[in-house]
Amino acid sequence: MFGESLKESLENEGIDCVLMPYGTGVNSKFALPLENYLLYVRYKNLDRVRQILRDENS
Repeated sequence: MFGESLKESLENEGIDCVLMPYGTGVNSKFALPLENYLLYVRYKNLDRVRQILRDENS
């Protein structure tokens, strides 16, 4: 859920990103929702994304 809201926040800022779920082998084996996400952004947007994450955690 946090991953989807983060992706939406970044897209609202005009930052393209890709969100890929990943998790443990047990969840994958039983086709359960994966609990973690990898977030990919363009390198040119990296500093801006870091700032957004800092602001959200403050």
